[in-house]
Order: sequence, then structure tokens, then C-alpha cells
Amino acid sequence: MRSMIDEIAQAEEKANQLKQDAGATARELMQQARQKAEEMQTRIGEEEREKTRLALEKAEADGKILVAAIEKQIGDEASQQCEKARQKMDDAIQLLLEKVQEI
Repeated sequence: MRSMIDEIAQAEEKANQLKQDAGATARELMQQARQKAEEMQTRIGEEEREKTRLALEKAEADGKILVAAIEKQIGDEASQQCEKARQKMDDAIQLLLEKVQEI
């Protein structure tokens, strides 16, 4: 009878130890999961900052290309207008010379 009581006591002790071990293991796993989540959050934040930086650089480069194209177009249009104005000025001078010669 004594050995049965001893076995029950040992079984209870073993159950309590298993319960404590399981709790400790669960706490350790939770800590590891928290740490891993924090590391992932940091890494994701760094990756997103890098993606944002690269997107900004690309947008700036695209913007510079667009500005250069617009500047060229405006320059070409201005040159054409200047050429037309020079031609009209030449025509006006020619007309004035003809008028002066008629006088």
C-alpha cells in the first residue's frame, strides 16, 4: 500500500515538474517569438526605408529627365519664334528701305 502511495506521490511530483517545465518552455518560446518579431519588424522597416529611398531617387531622376525634355521643347519653340520674328523684322526693314527709296 505504501508503494502505491509513493507511486502516486511520485506521479504527482512528476506531473508538477512537467507542468513547470512546460510553463518554462512556453515562456522561452514566447520570448523567442517576441524577439524574432522585433527583429523582423526592424528588418521590414529598414527594407521599406530603402525601397522608399530608391523610389525617391527614381522619381527625382525621372523628374530631371522630364524637366530636360520640357526645357528642350520650350527652347526649340522659342528658337522657332525668334526665327519667325527675325524674318518678320527682315521683311519690315526691307519694306522700310523700299519706302525710304521711294521718297
